[in-house]
Formats: sequence, C-alpha cells, structure tokens
Amino acid sequence: MKLASSENIRFIDKEIEYKHNTPSIVLMENAGRSIAEKMTQLFSKQSKICVLVGSGNNGGDGLVVARHLLNNGCQKVHVVICSTSLSKDGQTNYDILKTYRDVEIYTIKTLEKAKKILWSSEVIIDSLLGIGVNKEVTGIYAEIIDLINQKKDAKVISVDIPSGLKACGSLSKWPTVKADHTITLEFPKENMLIYPHKKVVGKLHVVDIGIPKMVRDRVRPSSYQVTANFVKKLLPKHREDSHKGDYGTGIVLGGNTNMAGAVKLSSLAAVRMGIGVLHTIVPNEIKNTVQNYMPENITWAIDYSKSRSSLNDTAKVLTKSDAMALGMGMGTKSNDQFFEKLILSYKKPLVVDGDGLNLLSKLPKGVIKSNWVLTPHPKEMSRLTGLEVSDIVENPVEVCKHYSKQFNCTLVLKGASTVICSPKGIAFINTSGNKSLSKGGSGDVLTGVILSLICAGATPLAAAISGVYIHGLSSDLLLESQNYRGILPSDVANHLPKAINSITQ
Repeated sequence: MKLASSENIRFIDKEIEYKHNTPSIVLMENAGRSIAEKMTQLFSKQSKICVLVGSGNNGGDGLVVARHLLNNGCQKVHVVICSTSLSKDGQTNYDILKTYRDVEIYTIKTLEKAKKILWSSEVIIDSLLGIGVNKEVTGIYAEIIDLINQKKDAKVISVDIPSGLKACGSLSKWPTVKADHTITLEFPKENMLIYPHKKVVGKLHVVDIGIPKMVRDRVRPSSYQVTANFVKKLLPKHREDSHKGDYGTGIVLGGNTNMAGAVKLSSLAAVRMGIGVLHTIVPNEIKNTVQNYMPENITWAIDYSKSRSSLNDTAKVLTKSDAMALGMGMGTKSNDQFFEKLILSYKKPLVVDGDGLNLLSKLPKGVIKSNWVLTPHPKEMSRLTGLEVSDIVENPVEVCKHYSKQFNCTLVLKGASTVICSPKGIAFINTSGNKSLSKGGSGDVLTGVILSLICAGATPLAAAISGVYIHGLSSDLLLESQNYRGILPSDVANHLPKAINSITQ
C-alpha cells in the first residue's frame, strides 16, 4: 500500500481541483462524510461528543464530520472552535453548521472553557491540526492537546492524523494527541507506522474520499506499507514437479568458538523456508556441533586466520552457490583479511549481518555491491554510517533511504518498525512482528529467511521485503497461543511454514 507524504497530498489536491474541475470543498465534504460514517461504528449515537476544530482544512473536515454525525442521529454534539480564523472551505462549512438547531458551537478564548467542555465529553474528535505540521506545536493548540491526553475516560478519534504528528520525516518531539482511533484519508502516512508514534495513532482506519483512480495511480510515493497481499505477489512460485535445484544452493558462513548458535539459527531458518541445498561454513572448532544440530545442511570447516587456504578450500562451494549469508557470530578478531578477500571475490547476492556488518564498517563503502542486502540494527547502522544511534532511531525512514542510495544496495534497518529500502531509496515499512523478537538470535533467523528467498529466485529487494514480513508474521502467529517472553528465535524459525501458509492459502 502506498504511504502518502504532505507533498503527495498537495499533488492530489491540485490534480483534482485543476485537472478534474473539482472544487476543494467537494473533497472536504467527501472526507467529512466518509469519516463520520466510520465513526458511527466506533461509538454510540447517545454519546456526548466534542469536536475540536482548528484553523486549517483539517478543522474544516471536522465541521463536516459534526454535520454528518447530526444527520446520522447523534444528539449531543458540541463543536469547539480553537482558532480566531478558519480556512475558506472551513468557514463555508461553519456557516452551514450554524443553521443546525441541535448543535452547540463555541469559540474558546480561555483554556478553562475548553476544559469544561472536554471534561464532560465521552467522545473527543480531534480535527485541530492536519498533515501540514512541520514545526513545534505551541500556544493554545499545545495546551488543548495536553488536556485531551489528560482525559483518560473519553474515546479520542483523530481526523486524518493525530494533531501534532508529522506525516513523515524526523519524529515529533512536541505535544501530540494520543488517539484511540485515527481515520485517515485514502493513504496512511509514513510516521503512523513508525514507533513510538505508532502508539499515538491507536487503531488505524483508511477511508475512501472519492479520489479518481487515475489520480491515485499517478501518486509516486517514496514509501510503501508492507502487507500480506503485497508479499504474496513477491514470493517465488513453487511448482509441483520441482526438484532441489529449483530452489537454489545457499551458503551460511559465520560462527566462532563461542558463537555456534548464530549460524545454527540462520541455517535452520533457511531450511525451514525451503532452500534447495544449504552449505554451512564454520570454524573447525564448531563444525561437529553445527552438523549435529541439523543434518539437512552440509557443513564445511575453515580457519579465518588462514584466508588464502580457507578460500581455496571452499572455492568449489562458493562457485556453485546462488547466494551467501555472511557474518553471523563471526567475531571481529583475526578475520579482517579473510572477510575482505571473500567479499571482494564473491560476485553473487550477499546477505551481510552481525559481525559481517562490523567488519564492513572498517572498509571503504565502495566495496558494497548492488546485489547485497545489509541488515543492521541501529547500533550496527551507527558503525556503518558514523551517525549517532539517537539520530538513526529518531529518523529511521529518512536515514535508511539516504544510505541505501549511498551504498547502492538493499538496506534493512531493523527495529520495532523495520524499514527496508531499495538501492534507489524507496522505503517499505514492515507491519508484522512483536516484542517477542527482542531477543538475541532473531536477526540470525531473519538472515536465513532472506537467503532462502534469494536462492529460490527472488531479487534481493523482494527477498528482504517478504523475508522481514514473514519473519514477523511467524512471531505474530506464535503470540496467539504463547506469551511473548517464552517465544524463542528457534520457535520463530520452526513456525515459518505456517506463516507462509497464512499468506499463500
């Protein structure tokens, strides 16, 4: 699903008004009517309703909402105008609403008046500020937002976007309405899917306001929401008359004396995802434990400190492979030369994770190839880019877009809202997964999932998008019957077939 920025919405408004001869007030009417129809499903018509109206078109939408709620049988509607002026279309809808006898309209001049009305309300409709917010919210709006957030016994519903929340870009650090529901128009907005702001959106609803299909199709966003239907289209097809060669040969290379678990988990995930043939290459000290853990893989031993001989020993396997996952549990001591020689000589798709990213951070970024997938968490991303972790966490989408273009590869910035970016800087925001993945080893499982999809024929970008979603979905399905604390990365790996079934069947 497309995610709209403020620029995308302005493009839509201009296209409709000037190319389709549709006055902006018609869109406002459509928006308010659609939102009101959705709202009547969320609360009783006997509820005491307060509609908070700001100065812009978001406030105008709120005035239309109030009118349609009255038309739909709501009897206790109070409209609070929180500005001394309204937009042109907003003023027109205010003049229409004034003709209704069964609505009470207030223009507040003091916070006490607003507080009195809010405190007696059971439903608060937030139409104070829209998607145009790009600076700190101050003054009466900030004070009213604080009042809304203090009112714990009312249902809060935001029109299009919670007031104070930026549609995209760096995360807001100022007062933002904490909504129970957000009813957004046509397209979700980027920051609605990113933590911590995802929490203030509440339950997200998307409503149609009658934008022509030809206009929707011309919208060119820089970000998309990853959904099950989207992933279903990306998955490589499996034929009934297939054989192991159809699903590729992959390599998992990593591990160290105390880190056998990382390659075990990556290997398990790759096999559970249906890889044709898997070779696991590890230091000799852990070869037997890795082989004994999973008989489905073929295990090879190397010595990182002997880069030339190790590469020679595995040359045949490397040549026959379709893709490789590299770095999990590898360590960063005494293997710099091996790592550098390996990535310079390997021409096929490469998924780099864990210590592979830490070793990569020491090298010129020009070594990165367009068929690579990098899977850093914020700390690893900090080492790769030189940015502070806080800067990455506060602006994950823009950071991921920028560096995927700079590195010219697929970039997976892991987190509560994982962002996947193409080499051209197009972002895909994942919506699956939960806090059960906040455990060591979860990233290793994800690496194996992506590797398997590439080997089966998916592009690195498609494998990253679908891999992240399936990995998260597996944990979501486990959460239906288990507490998140006890869900292990190996459980997520073993549950991958059920996740795929839920998408494909």
